Amino acid sequence: MSRGFTEQEKKDLKERLVKVFVTELNTKSFSAISVEDLANQVGIAKGSFYHFFKSKDELFAAVFNQLQDDMINESMKIAQEDQRSPKDRLKNLIMYLVRTISEYPWLKHLSNVEYERVFSRLGSEAKEQLQQKDLTDLSEILKILKLKSVYSAENITIINQIILSSALNKNDYGKNYDDSVQIMINLLVDSIFIEQEETTS
Repeated sequence: MSRGFTEQEKKDLKERLVKVFVTELNTKSFSAISVEDLANQVGIAKGSFYHFFKSKDELFAAVFNQLQDDMINESMKIAQEDQRSPKDRLKNLIMYLVRTISEYPWLKHLSNVEYERVFSRLGSEAKEQLQQKDLTDLSEILKILKLKSVYSAENITIINQIILSSALNKNDYGKNYDDSVQIMINLLVDSIFIEQEETTS
């Protein structure tokens, strides 16, 4: 029978499970990682794992959400820089996301099939929440930058996702990938966004 945990212990153990899971994902496939092994690494019984996450799928969603939150927080900082033009800040922001994603080994190892299986088991609501979060974050960033477009937020989000997906297969494109994706980002930002004029009261 598993013992109870204090609120601080729950918080600490949940964070440790996330960190251990990411470490495991860097070298193993999602399916090769067992709940028992994760529990052992943080010093709890297998049954205690379910005090923190209902399933390994839910833990994966938490890891994905944390990565998304970390990247958005940094993106907001870039968006709020004053020394560059709004379009230049957006270009830097997208390039930051490309570089960050390309540096996460576990994202490279995660196949589209595994991703779809995890979120299908979690239910459509979990995937929809992630997609809605993308839309909300994009809208907030464009608001900060005072940029607008004739294209919908949904279309712009998908364009951004296509660019970021290429970062997972960066090595397939060769040594000129960074320069090439920067050119593509520059062309897209310059062509689909316009700066809103400041209004005077």
